[in-house]
Amino acid sequence: MKRIIKLSLSALLALFLALLVVLLFYLPRYLSSDAEVTPREADGEDIVIMSTNVRFYNPLDFFKKSWFYRADLIAEDISSVRPDIIGFQESTFIHYGYLEKIMKGYESVNAYRDDFVLSEGCPIFYRADRFEKLDGGSFWLSKTPEKMSKDWGSEHYRIAVYVLLRDRTTGKEFAIFNTHLDNKSEEARINGIKVVHDKIKELGDVPAYLFGDLNATENSETIRSTLSDFLDSTKIAPVTENTPTYHGWGNAEVAKRIDYILVSRGDVNVSEYHVLDNNHEGVYSSDHSSIYIKTTVR
Repeated sequence: MKRIIKLSLSALLALFLALLVVLLFYLPRYLSSDAEVTPREADGEDIVIMSTNVRFYNPLDFFKKSWFYRADLIAEDISSVRPDIIGFQESTFIHYGYLEKIMKGYESVNAYRDDFVLSEGCPIFYRADRFEKLDGGSFWLSKTPEKMSKDWGSEHYRIAVYVLLRDRTTGKEFAIFNTHLDNKSEEARINGIKVVHDKIKELGDVPAYLFGDLNATENSETIRSTLSDFLDSTKIAPVTENTPTYHGWGNAEVAKRIDYILVSRGDVNVSEYHVLDNNHEGVYSSDHSSIYIKTTVR
């Protein structure tokens, strides 16, 4: 079914002005960017895993909130960590094209949640020199995960992207899951996590990491139910932080923790958990802060 979008004259004018600003000021800088991210030096068996919500492409994000201005700031954020594995949320084909360009020495798995032209995906990038891909793909967080579908009152189609990796350093296998849970329905969030857990069992109950924007605070039923199968990195890491991850462009009144890196019980160690400050001299690279952990697979 085709989407029908009705815009007022003022909205059309705003879109035109936004496009004009992008074309005149930001697009040339964006297209000529020489930003790149390269993997860090090997650090024994430690793996650094990062999660970043890039903020969906919104043409009404004017001036320095525009993706075409912020893209290089995202690259700076990632370069400050140089993760072995990183997942992104709210990534459209516009974001993904840029990320493929800058992520040197990484391979990726990606999928989009629906067939909308600006559909959001959850790509995972991993070091090509260190990890061997054994399996990968995506599924919908629904009663019928094999096809595009939504259930439990979900406002949007929601997916998880996964990759099963073998660490060439240790020979150990583990799975990475990247997702963005529904913003409206807690029932959909709770059951969506269960669908992910079913997939882990299907892969052979391998050690697993689940990360992303879960759209749920720590005291929510979503997180309480999730912790029956997973551990929260902030609760088990000796070096840890418990600060907001969503801040709405630096607005302390709306700041809350809704992004997580969860790990399967008994299978992994987490030595560090960090929230990255993404304020670049008053300009934010996204309305979320990135998070990352240092971990080993047992």
